[in-house]
Amino acid sequence: MRRKISLQQNLINHIGVVIDASASMKGKDKDVITITDDLVKLLGEESTSRNQETRMTMYIFGADSQAACYDVDVLRSPSLSGLYEATGPSTSLVDACYQAIEDMRRTATLYGDHAFLLYVITDGEENSSRRTGNQLAQLITSLPDNWTVACLVPNRMSQRDVVKYGFTLENTKVWDTSSIDGVYEVGRVIQQATQNYYSMRASGTRSTSSLFSMDKTVLDTQQVNRVLDPLPDYAVRTLNVGSTVVQTKELLESHGIPYHNGLVYYQLVKTEHIQPQKNILIRDKLTGSIYGGPAVRQTLGLPNYEVKVEAAKHPLYDIFVQSTAPNRKLMPKTDALIYSGR
Repeated sequence: MRRKISLQQNLINHIGVVIDASASMKGKDKDVITITDDLVKLLGEESTSRNQETRMTMYIFGADSQAACYDVDVLRSPSLSGLYEATGPSTSLVDACYQAIEDMRRTATLYGDHAFLLYVITDGEENSSRRTGNQLAQLITSLPDNWTVACLVPNRMSQRDVVKYGFTLENTKVWDTSSIDGVYEVGRVIQQATQNYYSMRASGTRSTSSLFSMDKTVLDTQQVNRVLDPLPDYAVRTLNVGSTVVQTKELLESHGIPYHNGLVYYQLVKTEHIQPQKNILIRDKLTGSIYGGPAVRQTLGLPNYEVKVEAAKHPLYDIFVQSTAPNRKLMPKTDALIYSGR
């Protein structure tokens, strides 16, 4: 009798990057190549370490759009060096996005758990596409639930435009097009978002409408209960910050607690830079249970380098970041957690 084979449903990620090469990108060529090559390197590392197969697609566009590579193994993806040059006379953003999505939709997905992530990077506004924004919006809204599309744009007006084209607001981000630092900030943002994406995929989620911030697709009750253990009640103390800004040392001393670096965890309510050595606590809003330890950072998808993190309105959890400064300003009407780590 023939033995039945058990099919292995591997995680397979199809990552696409659509890059503006219009004349306004002139002077940023080498830096665009660097951040793209760095992304490819990161994808290779994540693919290997997480055992998630990754396929890479890249498009370059100005007046028209051209594929630099299509659905190749990321470990064999070519460098953009020699392929990318910013000379395009116009910006056909809608056409480029439409082509990339249409081409990637043709990818075979017969076996495995497939998901698609598309980044679009532009420093200008749409001005020459043959297709309309409404056509692109219809295409994006028709995509299945294993697709995530994201766009980095030069200003708020462009951000409003691409939202009309079908991108969710949380999957768009404004970048500084006036300096080289802005290009590297794009690289940092994409690397952080990509690592979040791989963590999300490992948890069983196939797409996100909030790629550029921590959100409920990355942090959910099932994942928390599976990966984390609650801290004992006696280990954590909650202090309420009053109606005015107060510093960490001042808050502790007002409660008769000697100040020690790393003892205070502030509530994340605005965009912050979080360093790799900072510990994180999360609090269940319903039960009040608090979770800590190194696995919290991994659960949130935080990388092992400093990143800029946007505060997210989790429906289920509050997030607290370790402070290592006595003069850290604590926001009014928030909580501070006191935890020694023991």
